[in-house]
Amino acid sequence: MTGVRFRTALAAIRSFVRVFARQIVGDRVTLFFLVVLPVVVITVIGLTFGSAGSSFDIGYVRTDDDGLPGRLIERLDDADGVGVVAFEDAADLRAAVRRQTVALGLEFADDVDARLAAGEPAITVVAEASAQSAQGALDVVRAAVAAELGPDDAARFAASLTGTSFETAEQVASTVAGALPPLDVAVTDVGEQRDESLSEFALTAPQNLVLFVFINAMAGGAALVRMRRRGVLRRVMAGPVSATDIVLGVTAAWFLVSLMQSALIMAVGAIAFDVSWGDPVGAFLLAVVFAAVGAGAGLLVGAVGGDEDRVSSISPPVGIVLGALGGCMVPLEIFPDAMRTVSRFVPQSWAMTGWERLVFDGEGVSAIVGPLAVLAGFAAVFVGLAVVALHRDLRSG
Repeated sequence: MTGVRFRTALAAIRSFVRVFARQIVGDRVTLFFLVVLPVVVITVIGLTFGSAGSSFDIGYVRTDDDGLPGRLIERLDDADGVGVVAFEDAADLRAAVRRQTVALGLEFADDVDARLAAGEPAITVVAEASAQSAQGALDVVRAAVAAELGPDDAARFAASLTGTSFETAEQVASTVAGALPPLDVAVTDVGEQRDESLSEFALTAPQNLVLFVFINAMAGGAALVRMRRRGVLRRVMAGPVSATDIVLGVTAAWFLVSLMQSALIMAVGAIAFDVSWGDPVGAFLLAVVFAAVGAGAGLLVGAVGGDEDRVSSISPPVGIVLGALGGCMVPLEIFPDAMRTVSRFVPQSWAMTGWERLVFDGEGVSAIVGPLAVLAGFAAVFVGLAVVALHRDLRSG
């Protein structure tokens, strides 16, 4: 008898999974939100913000001056992650800055050394204030200028105090600078070195996985409301299935849909955007547990909701707010203490903590035991409440 009940329950689960799979494949709107939109958002956000702070080009107007301009350009070209691009005139340089072809532009005065000796501006910096890489490029230029002009500035200062000639002070400054011992830099190992650099999509991919899996699972609750209101689930009970079989089938279908979307986003992130999801076992467990959280939330909404249109319209804004609180919009690290405390009451923050430890810290399963346990608790509460509500709804009919 137990074997018959098991086969009946398994058949119910397969039937509901097939029904939901056909609905998803046949509904273009659902396919868009499950497949297309997450990939588009990952791409746009990753390209817009993910590359900030990475390599960039600095442009300059070509000059015949082999003095400071030549030395400065050479120093910039030797800097890690910095390329230099020569332009024939200032108009071309400024157009390139406006198009953000280069992060920053440098224009040198005709008599750079004379103007610097007189304390007058000799280098014009051209930048687009809204460009993400402009500030980083400006910091690099400031450091290069300081390195080039440091000895000269020291010589001018010494000459003004002692009354000696600038040439004599410059020779003394060069001698002193060459005799200074190098800085002693202490390096402390605070963890294992990363084997490979992070993709510029390494943050936005996990953020959107967590955001969209939860939102789509909740919005999918409208389908369950529709089946309840139209009596579809009660008619299924006319066959050799019980209320428990139906609840198991619906739960399994919701869970598999959430898990498939997680797998899709992870596959696209890894193949198209070179995102490393960290330890495979940890990534698998985290994806499975959060899919259960999303499925439980969708089931709960579908089990207690009374109007499918209201559920489908309210779920996305609620999911977005919870996602924002959980670090799906901006990293949790920049939250103030009060907001960080509030964020611990939403499952998204625990999921993002887990992904940060796997993706950015390079940790394994042991580092995400806490987040996994809390997420499993959220899933148990959501699914438990949904099961009770569904049982009550089926038996009341």
